[in-house]
Amino acid sequence: MNPVEISLVQPNQLPELCQLVKEVFHTHIASLLSKKGIQSFEALFTPKQLLEKQKQGHMLWKLHHGPQLLGLIGLDKAHIRYLFIKSDHHSQGAGKQALAFVFRYLTAQEVKEVTVFSSPNSVGFYKKQGFVPIGPEEEKNGIRFTPMAKPLASAL
Repeated sequence: MNPVEISLVQPNQLPELCQLVKEVFHTHIASLLSKKGIQSFEALFTPKQLLEKQKQGHMLWKLHHGPQLLGLIGLDKAHIRYLFIKSDHHSQGAGKQALAFVFRYLTAQEVKEVTVFSSPNSVGFYKKQGFVPIGPEEEKNGIRFTPMAKPLASAL
């Protein structure tokens, strides 16, 4: 895959990004959750909710090739809150490039470890990127996840 462009999300881009997230969610994750989990997830991904997260200091970046939207990655301090890649771009390197971007960003801030709550279908992907489970699978508001962490190398 060609290098992915990564740029901060602007408020007017949130509706399109929320649509992408919901499409990916319903294709790859929803079948693994209860009805309550699906409802909880959908309540989190509205333009209003993401704008509020940005105001609270969460970093949201869109992944794209020029005007073509590929995905979204979101960070709350040293915790990856979101990583969604369009289905037709899975296994093409966009997610790996997004994580490498976040690792560089955090390393420059002298962060020593990054965490993520992985959905059941993404645990293997995160393990390949150096994350390890730090606890058993959990469920909160019907959303299943495995807490994972990865140490970051020091910036030189």
